[in-house]
Amino acid sequence: MKVRNVAVAGAISLAAAAALSSPAYAATQHHHPNPPPPPSHSWYDGCSLSVSNPRPHPGDQETLSVQTDAGRSVVQVSYRGGRGWTFVTDRNGVAFGSFNVGNVPPHRTVTLVGEVVAAPRGYRAGATCYTSFTTR
Repeated sequence: MKVRNVAVAGAISLAAAAALSSPAYAATQHHHPNPPPPPSHSWYDGCSLSVSNPRPHPGDQETLSVQTDAGRSVVQVSYRGGRGWTFVTDRNGVAFGSFNVGNVPPHRTVTLVGEVVAAPRGYRAGATCYTSFTTR
């Protein structure tokens, strides 16, 4: 009789251990305080730049328009040897900023380069965009 009770108790212990290692139980025991990384199938957050006047005079004010596919993205825009600005687009993916053309010589083309450096969840940063203006 005692051997039979030991065998039954052993079988119950094995059944309990198998139940504890089942996927349903294991999934409920692991809590991750940090959100998971974006899925590998996330989209690039594209961007575009445009200036209000593609043919300004030296010293004129220009308005730069930044647009991204996803709202609330961060775009770093640079020109002329690294000078630049950081834009955060609104929920519609749009941001504006004004700057002075400065002492750019006449007939000189200045290229502005934008890079999405931060994108909302579900999108990936890294997209680049360009625009230019040529002074009169």
